[in-house]
Amino acid sequence: MKRQMITLRSAFKKTFARGQDAVVGVSVALAAFALFVLVPVWTTPGNDVLFQLSLLTPATLATMIVLAAANAVLISMHLYLRRTKAKTGTKEAVGGFALLGSSVVATLGCASCYSSLLSGFGLGGVIFFGKYGVYLSAAIVAISFYAVWMTAKRVEGSCAICVN
Repeated sequence: MKRQMITLRSAFKKTFARGQDAVVGVSVALAAFALFVLVPVWTTPGNDVLFQLSLLTPATLATMIVLAAANAVLISMHLYLRRTKAKTGTKEAVGGFALLGSSVVATLGCASCYSSLLSGFGLGGVIFFGKYGVYLSAAIVAISFYAVWMTAKRVEGSCAICVN
């Protein structure tokens, strides 16, 4: 466990070594959080930002904050890799967008947000998410942490299966 923490800390130091990198990370985190709030606002007729924020439970808010931070760290690490290794591919871009998209789905934890889910997945999707939403959100948070971990290993050059 100690070795993993050292790897993460070192990767974070490299990723956020420049002041502008920290600004980019915070900006991405704020943008991701705003997106998590705005998707239900845009897709639910009559909804506004203040009403949407009033509906958030502490658990949903915590999930949104964790996922926004994970997305920001992951995107910042990929920007670092792009800057230093000058070689990134479609796999990294698709992975980043998939993580952001799945994060948006994971934050749909209130009843008024289900209309946006209904528009994309139909009634079956709403029923499934209503029944298994907590498990789905937990899985997405775990996948986000795994993505950050694997990217940190790539930043450190200690990933045997990563394409460096």
